[in-house]
This record gives sequence, C-alpha cells and structure tokens, in this order.
Amino acid sequence: MAMVADNIIIQPADENDMEYIAQMSLQALIYSNQQMGLDDDINHDQYIEKIINDGVGGLNLYGAIIAKQNNKPVGFIQYSQAYDIKYPGIIALLNEIFVIEDLRRQKIGIRLMIAMAKFAPHFDWQEIRWNVNRLDIDARVFFDILMPESFKLNNLAYEITGKEIISLAALA
Repeated sequence: MAMVADNIIIQPADENDMEYIAQMSLQALIYSNQQMGLDDDINHDQYIEKIINDGVGGLNLYGAIIAKQNNKPVGFIQYSQAYDIKYPGIIALLNEIFVIEDLRRQKIGIRLMIAMAKFAPHFDWQEIRWNVNRLDIDARVFFDILMPESFKLNNLAYEITGKEIISLAALA
C-alpha cells in the first residue's frame, strides 16, 4: 500500500522508518517550540529513544505514514487510534504532520493528508480528527486551504498535562 508521484513515495511507516520518524519528530518539536517562543529544554537523545521505542515495531503506541523522495525521508504523519462510541468505530487522531524545511510548500503535506484518507478504509477508520494550536498560523492556514469544511466551530479541545493531571486527581 503506497502512493507514488514525482519521485515521492508515501506509505505506512514500518520499524525500519522509526529512526527517521524520531529525528523528524524532534525537528517538528523544536520548530513548534520556536514558533511558540518556548525554550528547547528537552533531552534530545531520550526523546528520540522514546519515540523509537513507542512506535511501530516497538510498543506500537502510535502509527506513522512516511514520505520519501528518492528513498530519503522528507515528511511524516504521526497518528494514534481510538474508539469512538458516537459513531461506533475506530478513528485516527492525527497528532503531527511534518515536512522538512527545504521541501515545504511543495504539496508534500497535502499528499500526506490525501494518503492518510486513502489508507483510512484499510485501517477501518471511520473518522480522522486533529487539533491545531490556535497560535500556529501555518498549520491553521494549511488545514483551512486543504479542507475548509473540516473546521467545526462547535468543537473545543481541552488538554491537561503533568501538574494539571495531578491537580485533577487530587480533587477526589
């Protein structure tokens, strides 16, 4: 299962791709933190090791779709799967889409999204969901142009992490 066009092949990632996915994930995180004015206070080696171990061929906690140009990784989508009781079935939660800086604005991100949609029946996904940081203007413009009808004003996303999880648990 792969899509090929203009020397770009897009396919589900396998265990051999996890090192590339981890390296690009780190690039995505650093880029995102820079856009948001956050410091890079992560241990890069630990981060990469965790991404590799948690991915395909490891704990399989997430899946990925990888784009390669002339067999060189140039972008990816990272997703998780969940079950939705509203429309009973498996859904994909798109957690990250990334294209290396030199190849941005060349429609690789669009091709990755199209591939994800084409792979949906194979994975039995009833829906694909994603959230965008409201301050990430690049991502908002990308998704608004790609799928303008995908924005749902009636949905808000909430998240808690670290100390917030501990605070919520302490309410009991």
